[in-house]
Amino acid sequence: MWILVVMSVHINNPSDVPGWVRIPMESEAQCQRAQAGVTAWLKFETFKVTTQCLQESSSSSPTTRQTK
Repeated sequence: MWILVVMSVHINNPSDVPGWVRIPMESEAQCQRAQAGVTAWLKFETFKVTTQCLQESSSSSPTTRQTK
């Protein structure tokens, strides 16, 4: 199982993640297709939206970078 993680991240402090969304996907390819189609907008200029495809594990979290 793969997870598409969508996070808002402070541009000057990448460890400041005030919010995230995890979306389960059946495969890495499906996750990458969804990731390629993500569009986002934030009101706050000091934040940006980032996405990652992570392979699900019991310790997966958006702030732990466990990319394949």
